[in-house]
Parts: sequence; structure tokens; C-alpha cells
Amino acid sequence: MKHKILSLILIAVPALILASGDAHGVVPHLDGSIENLNIIWVVPFIGILLSIAVFPLVAPLFWHHHFGKVSLFWAVSLIGPFLLKEGLEITLYELLHVAFLEYIPFIILLLALFTISGGIR
Repeated sequence: MKHKILSLILIAVPALILASGDAHGVVPHLDGSIENLNIIWVVPFIGILLSIAVFPLVAPLFWHHHFGKVSLFWAVSLIGPFLLKEGLEITLYELLHVAFLEYIPFIILLLALFTISGGIR
């Protein structure tokens, strides 16, 4: 047991020291200015919303079997041009940022609300 704790300390302490270095503050990110955005960047968002709203009514069988492919199409139609415009480093950072700091907390919030409302027994 002591050996496992010592091994954990020997791994964790250097990792924490390296993570607290000066390079930690130099993370690639978008500056948030409106000059980087164009109205064309809204098209994939509108496309996925319209797909979710229209396909189940117009072509329910197609939507039932291919909704993942349609969603993937709209995701790639946003990520592809973003990758070409901003580069791999910023694109990967933004994808991970959205996944871990926005999507997962949102799913946890939905789970908590569902649980509180009595939906899970």
C-alpha cells in the first residue's frame, strides 16, 4: 500500500509542477472579436436546427435511420472550414473546450434535473 502511494506521489508531483509553468498560460484560443466571424458560419447551425425540425416530419423513416449521418454532415461542414481557417491547434482546443467545459456540464445538469423531477427511480 505504501508503495502505491509513493508511486502516485512521484507521478503526480512532477505533473503538477510542469502544469503550473509559464507555458500553461499560452493556450491557443480565439480572441472573440467579431472580425473573425462571417455570416456563413451560421449556416451549419441553422442546417442542423432545420434538419431536426423538418426531417422527422417530411421523411421520418430516413431521419430515423440516418439522423447520425445528417448530424455528422453538419458537424463536418463546420469543423472542416474552421480547421482550414484557424489551424489544427485552435480547432482541437475549441473542440475539447466545447466538449469538456460546455457539453458534459450540460448533460450533467439535464441528468440532475431529470433526477430531481422524479424521472429516475
